[in-house]
Amino acid sequence: MEPSSSAAPWLAPILQLPEWVALLIVGLYVMAKVGLAGFVIARTGRSPLWALVLVFPLLEIAGVWALAYGTWPRYERAARDVPPS
Repeated sequence: MEPSSSAAPWLAPILQLPEWVALLIVGLYVMAKVGLAGFVIARTGRSPLWALVLVFPLLEIAGVWALAYGTWPRYERAARDVPPS
């Protein structure tokens, strides 16, 4: 079944790529996304392995929500280490 180019004209050149090139592009995208997210998550004080949640689309939304509204260990440690004045 040939995909319709009228639905998404920008998609036509991508669909003509060999399969291994398309998989390589997707693999590089996922690797960059998870790697950069792991770096950012590690800077907040959490384990960088939480970035693996970004591989699954529905878990990605829940992971970003949990990161935004959860406690941040880095800031809790900083507040605990400040001597009282």
